[in-house]
Amino acid sequence: MPRLAPERRDAPKSAQAQNRKSARKRKATAVLDRPALPPGWQSSDEHEVALRRWRGRTEILSVKAVEADRPYFGTFRTQSASGGSYEVEIRSLTESTNSCGCIDYRVNGLGTCKHIEGTIAAMARGRAKSFRAAKAAGSSRVEVFLDRRASSVPAVTWPAESPGRNFKSVREWLAPYLAANGTLTHSPEQIESLIAAWETAPARIRTVLRVSRYFTPWLDRLRRERQRVETRAAFEAEVKAGRETLDIVKHPLLPYKGEWRPCTIQKANKIACFRNPLFPRNAVGKRLGNMACGIQ
Repeated sequence: MPRLAPERRDAPKSAQAQNRKSARKRKATAVLDRPALPPGWQSSDEHEVALRRWRGRTEILSVKAVEADRPYFGTFRTQSASGGSYEVEIRSLTESTNSCGCIDYRVNGLGTCKHIEGTIAAMARGRAKSFRAAKAAGSSRVEVFLDRRASSVPAVTWPAESPGRNFKSVREWLAPYLAANGTLTHSPEQIESLIAAWETAPARIRTVLRVSRYFTPWLDRLRRERQRVETRAAFEAEVKAGRETLDIVKHPLLPYKGEWRPCTIQKANKIACFRNPLFPRNAVGKRLGNMACGIQ
């Protein structure tokens, strides 16, 4: 992964020229490696993921482990060429179940973004053997997170149990938040309760169970949607009871607001036409007025 290096002001001119030449070569190589654009709007999930992997390799400048004792399945802070910095949660090297705080991750429905792909690429660079071992073993923690693939759904993943790993205590602790089939509840109220309980959970639980920090935007969105539904229902009840009306315009319109009046538009010659005074008094309004009058 490319990293920012301090500028060498005392370097000889020949070395500076060589550095500039190498930088141009790397940039040209990165451009040539970019996935080809599909025709028109005919994109696919595979192409969009490939594009984010390319951007992760070329635009992420640095990746730092927030959890020093977890070199693969932990939290990482990324720095991109655009100046943005985001924290990434890596919980799988084979599935798109990782998390990031960027907007693209929230809305693209792919379960990944350039920050996640750049982090995984940085992990693999220079330590291929240990990376393959970690990829095969998977995370050692129970993971509670929001699965952003296709739709946003709360999920839980369990590591394979072994003689040295037993998750009975975690299963008992999570039991109030699990459905009969073992999946995580989809209720936002219960998810909020789970997060609050995890904050004060015993150390033996927090050590083997990680709850994602990126539930908050999803919970906020559901809260706003619920509030809109409740507000509408309350208003409709008031209308039905006769205490409110759907006629929200309390005052009559002034004459000029609903009428057309003659005006002139200066374009080569003065042309008589009609313009609606409601058009904004700016370039957009002028253009709309011209179009209404048939003037291109």
